Amino acid sequence: MHAQTVGIIGLKRMGASIGLALKASPLELNVVGYDPYSGQARKAKDKYKAIDDGKWSVGKMADSADILILTGESVDQEQTLETIGGRIQDHTLVIDLTGQKGDGQAWAKAYFEQGYYIGGHIVLSADKLTDTRSGIEAAQADLFHNSIFCLSAAADLDPQAIETAVAFGRMLGSTPYFLEANEFDSLIQGVETVPGLLAAAMFTAVENAAGGRDMLRFAGQSFAQSVQPLERGGDIADMATRNQAATLRWMDALLEELTTIRGWVANGDTELMNSTFNGMSLKRDEWLHERAQNEWEEGEEETPEMPGIMQHLFGNLGKRK
Repeated sequence: MHAQTVGIIGLKRMGASIGLALKASPLELNVVGYDPYSGQARKAKDKYKAIDDGKWSVGKMADSADILILTGESVDQEQTLETIGGRIQDHTLVIDLTGQKGDGQAWAKAYFEQGYYIGGHIVLSADKLTDTRSGIEAAQADLFHNSIFCLSAAADLDPQAIETAVAFGRMLGSTPYFLEANEFDSLIQGVETVPGLLAAAMFTAVENAAGGRDMLRFAGQSFAQSVQPLERGGDIADMATRNQAATLRWMDALLEELTTIRGWVANGDTELMNSTFNGMSLKRDEWLHERAQNEWEEGEEETPEMPGIMQHLFGNLGKRK
């Protein structure tokens, strides 16, 4: 499988960072992009240098891309896959970073006349986690360095397509990690969707409280970071209701923990709370350290030399800078 033109649908922080990483690679690539917001593609090209050219429709992106990357809102996932399904080339690999992976596989099977589909999820680098901005102004070429690229592939997907996706992730600086689609969809609810629901509950509680307007006036970093997921708006609702069983399991677990903590507060168990929260702080530090080192108990395969990756990914069409 060869590639020369890489298309990116969605040019906020995620998509623009992918573009910057590709343009910083050792290859002479044609990176094109599309975003539904007027002027965003032009901004990505002229101001941020994240793409070489902008397209004005999803269909135009599908016509020319050898690798097509989907970012953006979960709620648009099916429509996007349906739009590109009859227009991608026979060798095009679609890497879908949006929505539920099980749904994506089913829609690709229904709508794709040719080409290849794989679900993906790129985890941010540990040192980028505290930057909660989602706009293009926060795009960085090293946003995914030394992190994880989760991949969910259908059982009958061409091995070359899988290898291409792995090589693509490595070019962004990420290590591949494979999960079955339904397993991924269940787990992601706990670390992406439920935090969004918690943000909605937090903001609503403060806004509706007596003196809520004054509280919002002096709310600081802790509150701002806790409600940041609301930037995703309707995407949270879409993800929550697509996999209701998993969402409810995670919400029940969260409510159980909140009930326990409420009991501690009601009983004035300061010593117990201090001990518990200090232990949690240490566990959080350990988690961030593991994320930064990107060395987990399961072990990761050794990263091959970059020239070998590039030759495998782009074949004879790639030209070194």
